[in-house]
Amino acid sequence: MKKDVVLVPAQSKRLIAKAFLQSEVFSGAIKDKKIIICKGTTNSYVVEEFLKKKIDKERFTTGVVMPGGEYWIENEKMLEYVIDKGVANERNLCDVIKEINPGDIILKGANSINYAKETAGILIRHPEGGTVKRIFEAVFGKRANLIIPVGLEKEVSYDLDEVSLMLSEDDCCEECPRMYSFKAQLFTEIEAIKVLTLGKVSSYHIATGGIKGAQGAIRLLLNGEKEYIEEIEALIERLPLKDEFDLRD
Repeated sequence: MKKDVVLVPAQSKRLIAKAFLQSEVFSGAIKDKKIIICKGTTNSYVVEEFLKKKIDKERFTTGVVMPGGEYWIENEKMLEYVIDKGVANERNLCDVIKEINPGDIILKGANSINYAKETAGILIRHPEGGTVKRIFEAVFGKRANLIIPVGLEKEVSYDLDEVSLMLSEDDCCEECPRMYSFKAQLFTEIEAIKVLTLGKVSSYHIATGGIKGAQGAIRLLLNGEKEYIEEIEALIERLPLKDEFDLRD
């Protein structure tokens, strides 16, 4: 059976979060590994799903894009969440990085992805690299497992390595961010649906966009067993269309 579904960004983020907590990588790490959830919009949903309660998601961000391209940064920030032996606490990222062991998991969001090339891009404004620098010290230096929960709304067509080089050139204006691009273990709506349907449904990103609140929405073609497609459709219908980040009426 084939059927298409549409998810707005708020639904995608919630779907990704629910699925990640049911994934093999999460269940394999929850007992004896650390899971570091770095600040980000999609990751804020992961925290909520684990805690089974609402958090102030606006404070669980570093920088976000607003209409007109503005980066909105709240002064009073939450710390990262760290799940250690099944218990979640707010921790300072710098302190946690010192304690990371091989196989610990770091969840980090992205500003752009090239799904076919399994590549992610993170925009950087901090002159010393910010949290990205610390995270990759842990990934390469201590063999932590980096996973990128991210919606397909972030898909771009260009080679992100080339974009990263362009943004590092001297003729970029001071307001331009830089980008760190890298091969990534992406966890998008595609992986989420595979997890939630026990591998019985494949999904394909076939269109993007809409109006009247569907700006940034993605359309997926589902292919698989009818009962599992109906279950995922029912779940998507229950997911709220808006969240705290949504400024639309």
